[in-house]
Amino acid sequence: MPIRYTKDILKDFESFQDNHNREPEYLVLGIRKPNGKVKVLKHKIVKINNTNHFEVNDKESKLVNHPETQILNYMLI
Repeated sequence: MPIRYTKDILKDFESFQDNHNREPEYLVLGIRKPNGKVKVLKHKIVKINNTNHFEVNDKESKLVNHPETQILNYMLI
């Protein structure tokens, strides 16, 4: 995931907490795969040792980190 999205997500994570008085449960990504198809991925947010992590399977991880994959949008829910 490009750095710019990481910073935006962290900022939005804090804003979500302030607005909803709770932490978000999921990160939803809208991506365009290298073959041109659009896909929506939903990742559960888990807290381990006071740090947030995303539950992602290997196939989705490779897809999101592929250099030709475009992240179109994201949402915290």
